[in-house]
Amino acid sequence: MINLMPPDKKQVIWYSRRNSILVKWSLGIAAAGLGIVIVAVGGILFLKQENKKYEDSISLTKVELTSQKEEETLKRAGEIKGSLQLAVDVLSKEILFSEVLVRIGQIIPQGTVLKNLELTNELQGGLDLTIGALTYESGATAQLNLANPDNGIFDKVDIGTVSCNSSTPDTYPCEATLRVLFSKDNNEFLKLNKDGQ
Repeated sequence: MINLMPPDKKQVIWYSRRNSILVKWSLGIAAAGLGIVIVAVGGILFLKQENKKYEDSISLTKVELTSQKEEETLKRAGEIKGSLQLAVDVLSKEILFSEVLVRIGQIIPQGTVLKNLELTNELQGGLDLTIGALTYESGATAQLNLANPDNGIFDKVDIGTVSCNSSTPDTYPCEATLRVLFSKDNNEFLKLNKDGQ
């Protein structure tokens, strides 16, 4: 097909097509720019709204904490912590008497028996022991054996009395009273030391 249009008219048509394409691209770019502006403004408004919401939530939480007596709660928590520390201290000094009694039976000499064991209020970690003995000497020897630091049970063993009464029908006519104080360092009979092994 032969185009017989004059060159000026051809050029005008060519430019008009180009102009329409440029107008479409310009409108597309403008629409995209407008969309970006709308998204940016919407994002800023959304962030401001969320920020306000969180600020309101923080203010409400502060009011609730104040109304719930935060300081009083913290003070109470401190008291509970102190009570727990006291419980740990008491448990760390708990004596395993089932094992102590066996050990005392091994330490006291032949001809003696442990008749009584009594906790004393006068000394923390102290006991009063009553030892039955066949002779005066075996009662005194029981004190020496228990006081031996190699045993690792007692720091201190004081003899109260040793008395003998041969008129009683008891198998052990002599009786020695001892006041003992548990060893606090590396005592294998403290529950805490036993649990740590």
